[in-house]
Amino acid sequence: MSVNVNTVYSKERLLRFTKFVLAGKKPLWILMGICTLIVYSCFAVVEILGDADSTIWLCLILITLLDIIYLVFYLVVPRFTVNKAKNLDMTVSFEFTEENIRIHAQNELIKEEMTVKYATVTKVARMDNDVYLYSGPHQAFIVDISELSGKDITYIRSLLEKSVPQKKFKW
Repeated sequence: MSVNVNTVYSKERLLRFTKFVLAGKKPLWILMGICTLIVYSCFAVVEILGDADSTIWLCLILITLLDIIYLVFYLVVPRFTVNKAKNLDMTVSFEFTEENIRIHAQNELIKEEMTVKYATVTKVARMDNDVYLYSGPHQAFIVDISELSGKDITYIRSLLEKSVPQKKFKW
């Protein structure tokens, strides 16, 4: 048995994947917030003690600018990079078989075919009707399962569950 799925890598779908990746970095965002609060608290103590001079204020402004740049880097820059992505508006056809996944990707810039063994899928995550099949820490195939029947979804899930560790399988 095999299941065929077609996915178009639209701008919205790629941005949704970027948001999913950023949401996975919640510990980093929490740590950044805590560190920022600690630094601002130290500056407040220095100000209360009356020891603040122009150098201290300059450091506070610099730290605030770094926080803003960090947020812009993670929230705004992906929107620009998605617009220039080579895989934008690419149609990707997946064929899930017992042995492997056959992938055919095509748009005006790329025409590629590959076969991916289930053992190379390191992580599986699902968000709404998209399933992300990670083949590296920052590389994933996006599979649109919205048009599939429940039987086909169950079949694909069972194939992936056999090879991906339970800890890395979030369906």
